Amino acid sequence: LYIGDNVGESYFDYLFIKMLNLKNVFYVVREMPIINDVTYKDAVKSHLNEVSTIISSGSRIPGIDFDNSSKAFKNLFQKADVIISKGQGNFETLCNLNRGIFFLFKVKCQVVAELTGYSINSYICFQK
Repeated sequence: LYIGDNVGESYFDYLFIKMLNLKNVFYVVREMPIINDVTYKDAVKSHLNEVSTIISSGSRIPGIDFDNSSKAFKNLFQKADVIISKGQGNFETLCNLNRGIFFLFKVKCQVVAELTGYSINSYICFQK
């Protein structure tokens, strides 16, 4: 399960997923445009439909709100072998879960810097 973040990075996400050459990858988008988050339409423009199945989280915030997420997303989240989550907003809403998630993002504030042990403006791959 690959949880996308912003529309500009979706082109990188396409290349990364293509390079991994995995089967059954689900790419998660926002239900609607929020800040610059990737939507279904954006993901198709980035050709992510060629390397993954695109689904919406159902979330209407910059992160994941399980109370308002789609049933399909929640089921995939529970069953996924590996979860890659992009962006600090997703990190902030998922970091307290008891789940092995790989977070890829830029540290943008002191609270997250202290939580991860990395300085502000660091680009990190973090598993919590």
